[in-house]
Amino acid sequence: MIEDNSSFYLPPLPMLDISKITKIVVWSTNPVKIQAAKAFFAQILPHNHLIEWVKVPSNVSDQPLSKEETVRGAKNRCQAIMQTVSNTDLAIGMEWWVYFQKNIDGDEQCFLFWVVAIVDATWYSHYEFGGRVIMPPSIATELKKWTELWPLMDTLLSEANIKHKQWTIGVLTKNIIARTDRFADNIATAFVPRIHPQWFSNTQK
Repeated sequence: MIEDNSSFYLPPLPMLDISKITKIVVWSTNPVKIQAAKAFFAQILPHNHLIEWVKVPSNVSDQPLSKEETVRGAKNRCQAIMQTVSNTDLAIGMEWWVYFQKNIDGDEQCFLFWVVAIVDATWYSHYEFGGRVIMPPSIATELKKWTELWPLMDTLLSEANIKHKQWTIGVLTKNIIARTDRFADNIATAFVPRIHPQWFSNTQK
C-alpha cells in the first residue's frame, strides 16, 4: 500500500536511485500526457529508458471536488500501475480538482487545480500540486450542472476532445501556456526528491 506522503512528509522508505530507472509507466493513453513524460525524462535520465502508458482507474469521482479525493485518485492510479504492469520502476499518476471558495469580498470563485503522484519500485511515493487556474464565472456556474469538466468545455467551444488537445489551460491562456509543458513541469516538481536525494533524509536503494 502506498504511504500517504506529501511535500511536507517524507516516508522512512528508501527511494529508487534514478540511475536504476529503466521503465516508466504513465497513467493515461492521452498523447499529450505521454509526450510530457517523454519530454521531462529525456532531460533528466541520460541512460536508455522505456516509457509505456496504460489507462488505469482513479477509483474516485470523475471530477473530484476536494483536495483529499484528488490526491487519493492520483495515488490510486500509481498503485494500479505498480500492481498490474510488470517490471515497472516508476509509476506516474495525475488527477484534477475543481473547487469553489469565497474571496475576501465574499464572492464565490472556482479554480482548477491538479496533483501529480509518483511511486517507484520501492513504493516510495511523493506528490506535488500543480498551478491553480481561475475558471470564468460562466463556466463555473455551468460546471455545477456537469459531472466532469471536459464534456462541458467541448460543448461550450463546439469542439471535440479538448482534453486531448490544448486542454482547459490552453483555452484560457490562448495557448501561451502549453499543456505539454505544464504537465512536464508538474512531473518535474514531483520528481525533486529523486533529483536531489542527498538533500532529503531518505537513503537510496
